[in-house]
Amino acid sequence: MLFGKRINLTMKWLLSGLFSICFVIQSAHADEITRLSIYVPGSKGGGFDKAAIAIRDTLIAENLVENVELLHSPGAGGLISLASFVRANHSGATSVFLGGRSNIGASVFNRSDVTLIDTKPIAGLIGSNIIIAVSSASSIQDLSDLISVYRSNPEAVKWVGGSMGSQDELLLLEISQSLGINRREIVYQSIPGGGSDIITEVIESRADILISSYEEIKDAISSGELRVVSAMPEIANLSYKTAGFGKYNIELAGNDWKGIFASNSMSEDEIEEIEALFSKMVGTEMWKTKLSENRWDNLYQPSENFNSFVQNEMKLITEFRTNYVNNPPETDRVSGILVDQFRWLIIALALVILLLGFLCLQRLIGKRRERELEKSLISAEEELERKLDSARNHIDERFEQWRLTESEHEIGWLLLKGLSFKEIAEARGTSERTVRQQARSVYAKSGLSSRSDLSAFFLEDFVFGHN
Repeated sequence: MLFGKRINLTMKWLLSGLFSICFVIQSAHADEITRLSIYVPGSKGGGFDKAAIAIRDTLIAENLVENVELLHSPGAGGLISLASFVRANHSGATSVFLGGRSNIGASVFNRSDVTLIDTKPIAGLIGSNIIIAVSSASSIQDLSDLISVYRSNPEAVKWVGGSMGSQDELLLLEISQSLGINRREIVYQSIPGGGSDIITEVIESRADILISSYEEIKDAISSGELRVVSAMPEIANLSYKTAGFGKYNIELAGNDWKGIFASNSMSEDEIEEIEALFSKMVGTEMWKTKLSENRWDNLYQPSENFNSFVQNEMKLITEFRTNYVNNPPETDRVSGILVDQFRWLIIALALVILLLGFLCLQRLIGKRRERELEKSLISAEEELERKLDSARNHIDERFEQWRLTESEHEIGWLLLKGLSFKEIAEARGTSERTVRQQARSVYAKSGLSSRSDLSAFFLEDFVFGHN
């Protein structure tokens, strides 16, 4: 009986111990993340995608997470993906956003309502080397060639890179600023999300120069399709003649960094779990291998340091936009507007406006001349009428001085008008003989001998004046 009681007691202790061990194991695993979703702000094959794949592979291979899902949303410099992440309901699921400098640039240059400030910085991870490259068939051999060609005719050089506001465009803008080139003179084609399309544009001669992260174009460099002109920061054992833009003080030439961000809606416990997860990941051998394979710099920073870093990046890029975009270089020219795609339309419109202005001016001048001629004509008519009235009055006064009768007065006027005796007789209803007699009487009283003398008398008065 005693032996049986001891066995029962021992069994109870064993069962209690097993239960405690199971509880501890279950509690230890309760806080672990088994499923993780990563929002990727870029296309497959782009820099963000390659970084996300490296994170996924490392987490799974090192047994840190059982399942990792990549959620791609390219476009608008990653702002579409960022907005989706910020506005999503993350309850019941662990999700993070893979963000970087390109997202800050896009939000600043596009004045976006959503920025990385609307998230919780978890950890800085990597820094990518930015490469400036050309096709192997290009006449540009090195950095000095590029600077010479770009300075001489900026509009003739077509650049290609990531989305507007990405690290690619930010670097091009700063290079242009340092060389005194106005933003309106820059010809830049953005490829949202990056990827192989950037390489294709250069190799097929639709663009002259590309800017991209090393991991995106390393295969094209290795195959000889692309020639590296510059790398920032410098890359050891990579063939290119001239190092960076050191003497031009390019502040934004630093690493195209990427890091992990969480949602502000997550609890402190969830945030701590994510921080712990990535703190473990960066210490694994596989992650170190990924860094080496892609020539990434290890920029790991824990949450507090990374938060300050992101705030400083936002300030740096905002100040750059204000200084360069709002206050172009002193070399800015009014003619710079003619470098965009509508320059010929602008020239044509300007010529049309000038032509219309000239025609309007001519019409105004013509109208003014017409008014002046009309006034002159009216004035001349008035003056002529006045002179005619004066002449008529003068003739009447002479006729009165000569004491002509009413009939003789009328005959005198008709003679001056050039009517013949026959016409005068018909007009007065009398005989031609009577008209002749009356005409002789007019000549006699005036002291003149004929019609011609009568006309000459008054003509002389008009020409030389009369008393």
